Amino acid sequence: MEIVWTRSLSDPDAAAYDAFLESAPSGHYTQSRSWVELTAAAYPLRPRYFVARENGAVLGAAAVLKIAGLGAVVPVAWVERGPAVRDVAALGPVLQALHRASRRHGNIYLRAMPYFANDDRGETESVLHRERFRNVQKPTGSHAATLRVAVSGLSDEQILEGSDRKKLRQELRNAAKAGATVRRGGSGDVDVLAKLYGDLMIAQGQKSRPMRWWQALGERVGAEPGRYGLFLCEHAGAPLAATLAIRCGARASYVMGAAAPGKLPFSKSALSVFEAIRWARDAGCVEFDMGGIPIPEDADEKRVAIARFKHDFAKEPVALVREHARWF
Repeated sequence: MEIVWTRSLSDPDAAAYDAFLESAPSGHYTQSRSWVELTAAAYPLRPRYFVARENGAVLGAAAVLKIAGLGAVVPVAWVERGPAVRDVAALGPVLQALHRASRRHGNIYLRAMPYFANDDRGETESVLHRERFRNVQKPTGSHAATLRVAVSGLSDEQILEGSDRKKLRQELRNAAKAGATVRRGGSGDVDVLAKLYGDLMIAQGQKSRPMRWWQALGERVGAEPGRYGLFLCEHAGAPLAATLAIRCGARASYVMGAAAPGKLPFSKSALSVFEAIRWARDAGCVEFDMGGIPIPEDADEKRVAIARFKHDFAKEPVALVREHARWF
């Protein structure tokens, strides 16, 4: 097996990495070079790109992250929603190669979370266990359950049909009757999302993302409109809510959103989320991922409340592979 482990991919390897992530069934936007470089611009991270080939064909790929601080790099690494592999059968060899490469470059601990779901989840976790990874999933960690909306070839009415979306249809009608509108945002509108999100974090006693991150996001929204979708709901000349979605291959995902405080006789976020779903469909996606819901044992009221809103769009939970890790 041919292995690439590098800080910066060559042009041919970068093209192969991007194409593989777009086509792999377990590809996820958090493994994209665009997202990794956006995040590394604002946080003390040292990303390394890993590509495994067999007979010239890419078998697996990953962006491996490490924390750097105080002049040293911590020997702990993680792969967010990866590694991406051709199929579950390729996961064992790819994990072995990733383990060897990671250890050779000074790591002593590695976390992984391949992005497989439902029927593939059990087999994937069995492979992880065979490779000496153990389940380290926590309620506060990366989500291990989600909701998905089928969008391929469907009209707005077909996406919204069914008794389980009756409340959502009513919320959208109420918002429209009240004069709320929704539009696609550009790079300059990232400031709106930053303000709404920052106010929400302050109200919850938490910190927002650093300004460098928002600036990097604004650059991506302007430069990659086919990958980054920002949608704003406005009412009476003021922003009510903002939704950020990112596309990877045939799937687009809800990444983050926030709404202005206060109560109104309609949902402030429903219009912008539904516009993101329409954007995903029009971009040729098969499904829209709602970005995660709490696992059953998670009783945190804030996360549960967010899940209630997401359930208006899709009812059936999708079980994801849980986070796993191993010491070397």
